[in-house]
Amino acid sequence: MIALQDRVDATPAALVEMQSSLCGTDAPGARAAECAWAGRGATALVWAYEIAKQLRPDVQLPEIIVPSSACASVAATAIAAGCTPRFADVSASTALSQLQHVQARKTDATVGVLFVHLYGNTADLAPLQAWCEQHKLTLIEDCAQALGARLPDGNAVGSVGDLAVYSFSPTKILEAGGGCLVARGDSRAQLSSVVRPVAASLSLDERRELSLSFRNLHHGLMPLIRLG
Repeated sequence: MIALQDRVDATPAALVEMQSSLCGTDAPGARAAECAWAGRGATALVWAYEIAKQLRPDVQLPEIIVPSSACASVAATAIAAGCTPRFADVSASTALSQLQHVQARKTDATVGVLFVHLYGNTADLAPLQAWCEQHKLTLIEDCAQALGARLPDGNAVGSVGDLAVYSFSPTKILEAGGGCLVARGDSRAQLSSVVRPVAASLSLDERRELSLSFRNLHHGLMPLIRLG
């Protein structure tokens, strides 16, 4: 694991063990991995899309294939990263992406595919991973709702994709705040270029203010609406 401590804040001691678990480098056949912590899972998703762009410099107007059933952040972060989201249909029984639907949405401008492990559900990603590798597409796993889940082959979610995004914000399995991006294989080389050393120059109050978002507002207002 390559440290990013010269570019961003050092990983808190309490998260070192979790970082090792998320990278999963001790699993048989696991690829070397690197982890970068973010203020939000959505930030990590923006980083993932930016890496997918960098790995395909031949594409001028990059597109990301995303599932049609997911939170708004999936598409919003793609746009923020300068990519066009292309929505692929999902299984009616699991709400998960299916290979044939992803294949139908591919164009010459596609640079990556996002697979969301929605509601803790998982699927066999080997066929999708092989197809992405064949077409030089970055496979991104969104594990925000599946922390600790296992794929059908027994391996952990996040262990197949080139990139894996995690979130620990309210409503997630582990509510601790923030998020992270795990990069494997060729994507590791791009990680340092998208993780910007902004946090080190900000005060604690400035960080707290920047962490606020429409989702924080939503989670804060819903209890009040229910009481009313």
